[in-house]
Amino acid sequence: MTWKIIDEEEFEEEEEEVEESEEEAETEEVSEEGEEVEASEEAEEIEKEEEEEKKSVQVQRQVSREKVREVKIYRVPFGIDKLDDALEGGVPKGSWVVIGGEPGTGKSILAIHFAWKGLELGDKVIYVTTEQEFYDVIVQAKQFGMDFDEYNVFNLAEAIQWDRADREWTFEKPSKTPDIVVIDLFGLSRVARFALQEQLSSEKKSTKSKKSYVPWSIDTLIFALDKAYEVLEVEKGQHIRLIIDSMSTFWVDKPAMARRYSYQLKLAYHRSNITAFLTSQYAMTTKGIFGFGVEHIADVVMETWMTDIKTSRKLERYLAIKKARMTAIKHNLFKIDFVKEGNISRLVVEPVKL
Repeated sequence: MTWKIIDEEEFEEEEEEVEESEEEAETEEVSEEGEEVEASEEAEEIEKEEEEEKKSVQVQRQVSREKVREVKIYRVPFGIDKLDDALEGGVPKGSWVVIGGEPGTGKSILAIHFAWKGLELGDKVIYVTTEQEFYDVIVQAKQFGMDFDEYNVFNLAEAIQWDRADREWTFEKPSKTPDIVVIDLFGLSRVARFALQEQLSSEKKSTKSKKSYVPWSIDTLIFALDKAYEVLEVEKGQHIRLIIDSMSTFWVDKPAMARRYSYQLKLAYHRSNITAFLTSQYAMTTKGIFGFGVEHIADVVMETWMTDIKTSRKLERYLAIKKARMTAIKHNLFKIDFVKEGNISRLVVEPVKL
């Protein structure tokens, strides 16, 4: 065996190299530890940011839900306290209300109250009555303490006059904007003649299909509503109450067309500033609404009926709320009574416990 003799200088050099190597290793370990600490801190920061982002999203969602809960639904009252209370103050603005029932159950009286409350609140009113002259409606309203003569009432038929010199129908708006425009069955007859004249004069200029203008057609009704809207000079945001009593007239000869005619009307006059109140007669043979159509366009559906006096020996009237969109209905069934107080009659609508 050969032994290598290392002198003192070589030994010191080796010692220095070992020390340098150890220092480099320690430096690397410290560096790695520093990097791990930095990586850990970055991970914590990222985790905090993600948590804060989640909280922010949750807060935004909560705020959004609160806003949804706080959405204001403007309600249109009937002017009948117990009924309005059951509907959270009235029907949502822009709704289409349909009341169907047999004759004598109070539908027209409800329509009068709806129109009167609108006038009291400053709403404009279009009142279509297809079963009587509007003068009769005014008389009936006075019996219930509602005097329409207190407001500016205009019959649309007065705007349409026969010009003998030119031998044609003319249309002229009133000098003062009315509060309520009325259209009765006899007015619809005049409107139909004027609409037919307008169609004949524009036949050569248009390729559109001809419309049916007879007093009881849906085309005549829509034409009349267009003219009434024109007479009212409706300003932006002005609320209109549209009453049609009753819709059944417009499909009297074609009950199977009820749904189509109902949709045709709604397409023409579904606007956010119009709340419509439509009545519909029962088909007495089936005790159902003619054509089973008008209720399909409604946001609010009500039904009225009376007991069979032959079997019950008494006559009682009832009203049921079958549907009311965007409304938590408080009561569904009501009893209707007419109470005489001196010279004034009063409509009483009371909830019935089920």
